[in-house]
Amino acid sequence: MEKEVKKEKKSRYKSFVPAVDHALKLLNCLGESSHQQLTLTEICDRLEIPKSKGYTILNTLIAHNFIEKNQQAKTYKLGLGIVFLARNIINNLDIREIAQPYLKGLVEETEVTAHLGQISGSSFYIIAREENRKHFGYSMRVGDHQHITHGCHGKAIIAFLPENEREEILAQDKLYFYGDQATTNLDQLRKELKKCRQTGYAVDPGETNPNINAISSPLFSGDGKVIGAVIIIGAFNHSKIKTFGPKVVKTAKEISHKLGYRDN
Repeated sequence: MEKEVKKEKKSRYKSFVPAVDHALKLLNCLGESSHQQLTLTEICDRLEIPKSKGYTILNTLIAHNFIEKNQQAKTYKLGLGIVFLARNIINNLDIREIAQPYLKGLVEETEVTAHLGQISGSSFYIIAREENRKHFGYSMRVGDHQHITHGCHGKAIIAFLPENEREEILAQDKLYFYGDQATTNLDQLRKELKKCRQTGYAVDPGETNPNINAISSPLFSGDGKVIGAVIIIGAFNHSKIKTFGPKVVKTAKEISHKLGYRDN
């Protein structure tokens, strides 16, 4: 009988600390709030905890710089300690490691080789690739780089830049959206960029490389900046573009979310 009681007590044991759980929920509460600052009452009402407990947790987090208090307004907001932790995490992110399973999933769905590229200055570098091994397909090697405006990844990136940055790039003498030697029709390009912002992806139906089609969607960092793009390249039929396009968008968003990006 005694053994059964001990076994029952053990099964009811929860492997987490309630105070820590409440502290993390409090941080998330402030982080998710549309207002930058909340009062003690507002915080405790949202978390459904007594004010005495909320006050104690807040003071503890203030001591570690995770929370800041406005003494005049009697409100609380996230502190610089959070920024330090976030920056440390971001600085140690391996985008390739994060992206690989998502690229693999995209290849399984489309049977087309998938790539991940990152912006560096005015260049676009391929930093990860997942090959389609079932059928022959065109692919770029990890380390290959092109101009930031090249092909469909150029359209996907430029389309989602702030307007002033986009116009500054479009005013340049040399643009490579349609290949190295092609003349850029700005009116046509602007229509494509607008459509890209609507659908989330850009296309290159054999423009930069005959018989090879490509689809690309932008990649965003945690602060909402465009930092690269996901691309699929292959000899797939044009009729597949409308099917594959949303899949590329989904993959790019999933990777962006892992990097801390949140949709508006």
